[in-house]
Amino acid sequence: MLFVRRSPTTLTHVERRGLRTTVNLADGHVWRGPTAAEQPILHELQDVYKTSFKYDPVELEHKFVTSYLALSGQKLPEGAQPLVFFSASEAIDVAARVLAKHGESCAVLEPTFDNIPMLLASSGVPVYPFKEALLDDIDALAREIDKVTALFVTLPNNPTGLVLSKNDFRRLCDLCAKKGKSLIVDACFRLFVPSAHFNYYEVLDNSGVDWMVVEDTGKVWATNDLKAGILVCSEKYAAEGSKAFHDLVLSISPFVLALLWQLSERGGAQAVKEVYQIIRSNRALIRSSIAESVVFRPNTAEALLPVENVFYDKTRFPNQPALIKLLEGLGLGVVGSEGFYWAGGKHEPFLRLALSRDRKTIRRGANILAQLQ
Repeated sequence: MLFVRRSPTTLTHVERRGLRTTVNLADGHVWRGPTAAEQPILHELQDVYKTSFKYDPVELEHKFVTSYLALSGQKLPEGAQPLVFFSASEAIDVAARVLAKHGESCAVLEPTFDNIPMLLASSGVPVYPFKEALLDDIDALAREIDKVTALFVTLPNNPTGLVLSKNDFRRLCDLCAKKGKSLIVDACFRLFVPSAHFNYYEVLDNSGVDWMVVEDTGKVWATNDLKAGILVCSEKYAAEGSKAFHDLVLSISPFVLALLWQLSERGGAQAVKEVYQIIRSNRALIRSSIAESVVFRPNTAEALLPVENVFYDKTRFPNQPALIKLLEGLGLGVVGSEGFYWAGGKHEPFLRLALSRDRKTIRRGANILAQLQ
């Protein structure tokens, strides 16, 4: 089934509305105060600013990318040139342009954030959905992707949290290489899932598959959305990726690069552990707050991503956009599952709540949910 845009309202539209709500749990970006390990760096912004003048922007890109990727066990192949953007969405947009230049068609994971198929389709890439369950059935997946030349996966997946083990990821890479399919990986949430901290790039490169990988800092540090997206391309796509990048970007701010480098280097693993703790604590608060709700059902599955999926009684609220609008009227911004099931796949409906918030904000949001009858 070729992708056709079902609605003019995307998840990003809903997240934009969430920015103006009293309690914004819509977008997955970080809107909280710093952890103990982040705090000294963010309190020394004048020093970070001075540091940004000590290196040229390309040097800062290298220091930032190397330090940040190392936090999740990543090391780039020799000769790979990471392209550093203002956001991950820009990196995805350039990946889409590259695929279009190569005349590719793409199977895209469902569910996933709906700007991925839309950016691909907007660049002229034919897009087809494939179900998440196929990642557990390589033989069935092999049949499903016969009609396309590329596969786009989000690992770990937003919003389900699906992650592949190193062996399963290798099997996916080997399948794509054997069938001559390229593999594009959105790895923006990898840092939150320790079992995914094997070197994606080593597995990709060893398989012989043609690939692109998207990385992101926007879900991690308490930088008030100062962030960077990264695109890394294998040899097949490197020249077109570089050209598309240079059509758009000279360099993101050296100050931002220096800040992200310092957070990765000095905050390091300790800061990541503190971020994990914030997410765990906020998830537990939401689950306990709606335990007695007549509308919402707390998720009991183990989860690690900085978002929480809250299921609800569809018989009481058959129209998800109307429920989201109702909650916005009560001051709470959230997004819904229908935007992630961008091809209309059947699923149990849920609301996705962002957890990278201060405790007070999470408590206020949970209270609004708990009081809805």
